[in-house]
Amino acid sequence: MSSLVILDLAVTSLFFLTVVAALLIYGSVFWSLFRDAPFVPSPRKIADAMMEFAEVKAGEKVTDLGSGFGTLLFAAVRRGAEAEGYELSRTLGVMTYIYKRFFYPHAKLRVYRKDLYGADLRNTNVVSCYLFSKVMERLKDKFEAELATGSRIVSASFPIPGWKPIKTIHAVDRPLFLYEIGKT
Repeated sequence: MSSLVILDLAVTSLFFLTVVAALLIYGSVFWSLFRDAPFVPSPRKIADAMMEFAEVKAGEKVTDLGSGFGTLLFAAVRRGAEAEGYELSRTLGVMTYIYKRFFYPHAKLRVYRKDLYGADLRNTNVVSCYLFSKVMERLKDKFEAELATGSRIVSASFPIPGWKPIKTIHAVDRPLFLYEIGKT
């Protein structure tokens, strides 16, 4: 086979893989619109601001509910935290896993293909959320039952209805709300 034929096969294969990846990503985004937590990616600047705002420290455990591409998870591991995410989309979970393998191979990071309402929060220090207020309303009892006193919840854009944040800031282009169990 000539080098032009090999190059043509490589370019065609790369194009095909790109199209398949795009279809999988857009399919995940489309189907998420019919769930409680539609996929809306968090920019890295917001993720980093959320982890700084929640004062995430090395050795703490951060749980992201609806982890998507894993942007908040990677912001947590950059601060030395252990991170776990809950994401129903197999495609987004696999993308997080691939990114972890290439860029954070030694990070303590897991993604569970599980509904966020089934997340185990008992040993979590910080919960990160970018969820609608109606979903946060449904999670309040879970937060109170499973999170220890002093655990923190950091939410982008949407407050937890009926709870008073201990701090609120405006980062990049959205508000961030910080809650602490025992001080809500």
